Amino acid sequence: MEFEGSELIRSQARKVFDFITDPLHFSTGIPDIQSVRVLSADRFSVTAKLGVSVIRSTFTIDFQVSDKVAPSHVRLTGHGISAGSAVDLEITIDLKDESPNTALRWRTVARVSGTLAALGQRVLGAVADRFVKEVFDSIHAMLEAPNA
Repeated sequence: MEFEGSELIRSQARKVFDFITDPLHFSTGIPDIQSVRVLSADRFSVTAKLGVSVIRSTFTIDFQVSDKVAPSHVRLTGHGISAGSAVDLEITIDLKDESPNTALRWRTVARVSGTLAALGQRVLGAVADRFVKEVFDSIHAMLEAPNA
């Protein structure tokens, strides 16, 4: 499953880049997050509930931040497992300075296997699309908050 989107954020490109490459900041946008564990500046682990309706499972997803080209490009990859299911994510983010704003374009590729994948691509695709949009909507809101 692939998802793409864009945001125009009222903030400087460097500030947006620093925010999304900081594990503690980026992970705050993940819905139903339970915990974050920072392993290094470019590695972190997130525990969150994922799924559809009552069919939900707690995943621990290990993320790696790579391909950093400050302040214009970054890639995050993640792999997570839960009882009977696995998820692999690749998130590519490109930033363009449009002072005083930043244009943010993102692309996410998600692969799910196991029990959750058995729900069907159509249902799972809609849930994954909503999940990714919630992450970027949250990041957008946090960066534009008055005290950001």
